[in-house]
Amino acid sequence: MDSLEAVAACAGGLADLSSLGFIAADIKELLAEFPRCTISYISRSCNGVANRLAKLSLSCSD
Repeated sequence: MDSLEAVAACAGGLADLSSLGFIAADIKELLAEFPRCTISYISRSCNGVANRLAKLSLSCSD
């Protein structure tokens, strides 16, 4: 499952019968507790800053 499929599974109204569908169902249940929360797909090319920050965090020590 790639990230676009994961977003579709978590945000969609249909039951996900894939092997990871139970995780999507849990996420949907949790999201119901936060009505203003949304899930959206951001392409890798538009998410460069977050990617660089994540890589930088791996090199930081406590």
